[in-house]
Amino acid sequence: MEPDIGGKVPTFMVATVIIPAHNEAPVVGRLLNRLSHGMPPTIELVVVANGCTDETASIARAAGPGVRVVEVPAASKTGAIRAGMETRTDGPVAVVDADVVIAWTDLAALFGRVAGSGVSMVEPTARFDTASATAPVRAFYRVWLALHGTEIGDVGGGVYVLDESAADAVLRDLPDVISDDGYVRAMFAGRSERVGSATSIVVVPRTTSSLVRIKTRSRMGNRQLRQGYPELFADDTTRRSLAAKARRLPLGVWPLVPWYVVVQVWTWLRAKRHARVLASTWERDTTTRTRDE
Repeated sequence: MEPDIGGKVPTFMVATVIIPAHNEAPVVGRLLNRLSHGMPPTIELVVVANGCTDETASIARAAGPGVRVVEVPAASKTGAIRAGMETRTDGPVAVVDADVVIAWTDLAALFGRVAGSGVSMVEPTARFDTASATAPVRAFYRVWLALHGTEIGDVGGGVYVLDESAADAVLRDLPDVISDDGYVRAMFAGRSERVGSATSIVVVPRTTSSLVRIKTRSRMGNRQLRQGYPELFADDTTRRSLAAKARRLPLGVWPLVPWYVVVQVWTWLRAKRHARVLASTWERDTTTRTRDE
């Protein structure tokens, strides 16, 4: 189905796609294959291999002449985004996590929405792939998805697009935060949209240990933003809306809530205990980064 943008993105449109990639050799080719199919030549596709010790850069170069590869020594997602902005010319900018899956038609819907619409930031609708996850991980996400995802900016899909002025204002000097998407989302609260016709696929962790690692990092990122940029969250209603949604959970989900609470407490304690270490390390899920996917 064609994206709901009143037709395809004009072939003359100039835009940039920045893919920060730290040791993403198992998955970066998958993303580039999906993105490059049908992508017009006016779209700059930039992979920023940051702190890589694997074949990420060579795989990205082999994906085709339309892929530009930038290599930086430090393993930093925000640093990679800033490096990608240095190569950009004009137009809106998409930041795409290397481990998600999104087709060009979906990304085109996002570019089309920010083009002259007055909307500063758009995101796709995230679809979470739990097929390869263990039963405990699927149980966690069944509760989590029942509580999240109905509000704009509530759940990230590993992709966001900024219009030209917003990208210049924020991404060129993006601070070294754990959660770049959380920071950008907070910067444009009230000026962002989720595009229903655009979908990104997020493959969830396979094991409980990986789930705990990425949820700990997410918790650390949120804490860092709230402590470092309290003005961005002065009018935040997330906690109130979350409590209301908890009261409306489907009956079939309630038996899984104790396990969900266990994971949440586990990650809270882990984040608190290792705050200094986790703030400077790359906590990530390695179970979804395999070549057989």
